[in-house]
Amino acid sequence: MEENLKSDEPRKLFDEFSVPSYEEWRAEVDRLLKGAPYDKIMLTKTYEHITLNPMYRRQDIEGMEHLKSLPGTFPFVRGNDAAGYFGNMWDISQEIPLITAREFNEALLSELNRGQTAVNIKLDKLSRIGLNPSEDNKELIGEDGTSISSLKDLETALNGIFVEHIALNFNAQLSGFAIFAMLKAYFKKHSYDISRLNGSLGMDPLGYLAENGSLPEDIDTYYKQIAEMIKWAKDNCPDFRILKINTHCYHNAGSGAVEETAAGFNTALEYMRELSKYGVEIADIAKSLHFSVSIGRMFFIEIAKLRAGRMVWANIMKEMTDDEEAQKMRVYARTSEWNKTKFDPYVNMLRTTTEAFSAVIGGVENLHVGPFDEGIRISDEFSRRISRNTQIILQEECHFDQLIDPAGGSYYIEWLTEALAGKIWDQFALTEDNGGLIAELKDGKIFERINLVWEQRLQNMNKRKDVFIGTNMYPNLTEEALDTEKAEAEKAKEQVLKEFKLSNKTHKIETSEKTEEAFENGLTIGEIEKNKTEDLTVTPMPFRRAMDHFEKLRQAVEKSERKPTVYLANTGRVNQYKARADFSQGFFQVAAFDVIYGKSFQTPEESAEAALESKADIVVICNIDPNYPEIVPPFAKKIKEENPEIILVLAGYPKAQIEDHKKSGVDEFIHVRANNYQMLKTWAEKLGAVL
Repeated sequence: MEENLKSDEPRKLFDEFSVPSYEEWRAEVDRLLKGAPYDKIMLTKTYEHITLNPMYRRQDIEGMEHLKSLPGTFPFVRGNDAAGYFGNMWDISQEIPLITAREFNEALLSELNRGQTAVNIKLDKLSRIGLNPSEDNKELIGEDGTSISSLKDLETALNGIFVEHIALNFNAQLSGFAIFAMLKAYFKKHSYDISRLNGSLGMDPLGYLAENGSLPEDIDTYYKQIAEMIKWAKDNCPDFRILKINTHCYHNAGSGAVEETAAGFNTALEYMRELSKYGVEIADIAKSLHFSVSIGRMFFIEIAKLRAGRMVWANIMKEMTDDEEAQKMRVYARTSEWNKTKFDPYVNMLRTTTEAFSAVIGGVENLHVGPFDEGIRISDEFSRRISRNTQIILQEECHFDQLIDPAGGSYYIEWLTEALAGKIWDQFALTEDNGGLIAELKDGKIFERINLVWEQRLQNMNKRKDVFIGTNMYPNLTEEALDTEKAEAEKAKEQVLKEFKLSNKTHKIETSEKTEEAFENGLTIGEIEKNKTEDLTVTPMPFRRAMDHFEKLRQAVEKSERKPTVYLANTGRVNQYKARADFSQGFFQVAAFDVIYGKSFQTPEESAEAALESKADIVVICNIDPNYPEIVPPFAKKIKEENPEIILVLAGYPKAQIEDHKKSGVDEFIHVRANNYQMLKTWAEKLGAVL
């Protein structure tokens, strides 16, 4: 057996066949296409304005400079560390969006005992902007995170956690100065070594501005706070990053990889320009920030986005500093929120799995895999376990912990990395030429570019070119909705209010030491005085979910007193009508229309009679194009004479026959290029659904 394995026999088998040239392959493809245009059938256009070929060869990547680099070396396209994930695993940094600090702590201890490797405290919307919980803002308590308003809350959240030995990550956004002071007070009170503080604070006023359109305080107030914290952290806890460059708002507005990534770099450069005015060195700013990005549904583009991002960022920073650590793009990633669906939510597990795969192959340092019920309810223990275990499987069963740049050398990914890097650089440079991030946010140019991509996405989703299983394709009409547990959430909010206690003092921020002392004496986050805001407003990035409009349409139909009814009129042999009848059934079930799959009849008149007896609102004629000239006229005549209110639809779009069928009485045509959403919405509203 060993002798056979060592023999040259396998090599001889290959040698018996000549290696086909590209020209030979192309000639064979053209033959199989039978005259159909190669560019239309075989090439794919992306939302990044990149045209993908069906095949890539060594010649496609010849001359690319980044191919000469090694992992851990400039421009870091192959990873920031020479050993990849060997001995330096990415952090399993799962968010736990439970409302109270106590609930969060109990869940966190459980998660850490079951494979999570970093603490990720996602603050609720109130805590992020420095407001206390109250009856007046009760609806925002625990909204999208945990309520942390005092040192006592932080102590509860971190109880039992070995904070000197694990990364602590926050999304402080606007309240970073207060959270950092609170964290320092916590370390001091418990005699922990602050120099061992590791992780990130996540302060990002520019990200908040882009997402919300305005700031509650003057922007310079935040710059001053960030500058002071970076200087302090450099001397006392150099492994704790202060800034988070959050690109989720651009991603969730519908952008492509280019707009999202370029906006992140423009944001970082804006911080560098402003913070340097307060005496902070560029290298220190770069080493105190990390990028927080969303990983979307396009598997290879997301891998290439991360690799291209590192390359572009390294080149930007090389122009500003010789410090190699400052040239490295450190990434915290989370699976996309934009593409998750409320219907058939278990499909979200599959979506997050491919996104996590992309993130790891792309080389992220921290990763959150969204639970399948994220966006529907506060995720329960089961959904959190599945998302956490997705990462553990990638590490322990797929052995991605033993990889160094697994995408390196792939002709396709290397080509795509180079193409994306060029697009990202051009977009980044264009924004800088236009005055920078804030200038483009103010005049709406970033929004306009992203909105163009969104409109393209919307058209493709509505026509089902972009498929979302379980929502705009193959809906599961027998599924049971997930329990949203609103009563439990209300109880948790009441608990927050019950335990909340004001210090009855106000605090004006002067130094971090004084703010730290104030928190030691019971200060709450909302008692910090706010500076007067400047008149800075920008065009905000709207939060959009891909299938939101489809979901609302289906929900409106399901709530209707009488759902629209569709009858599929089948004539002749099964092989003549079944394909289009099945297509039509799925087409209408997207909006939860009731579909009657009619039996086959031998004559159009018999089929029309059955359709009339069904009392259906919509009747669909299903057959093959060559048979329609004989079927449609008598069928349509009988239907329209006896009930002209019936909406008569033809399955298919036989171009040469269209006008004749319209004259016969056909009202509409459904086919693979039809706008599924718009047609269903029009019919649903006409038949009584309230959207």
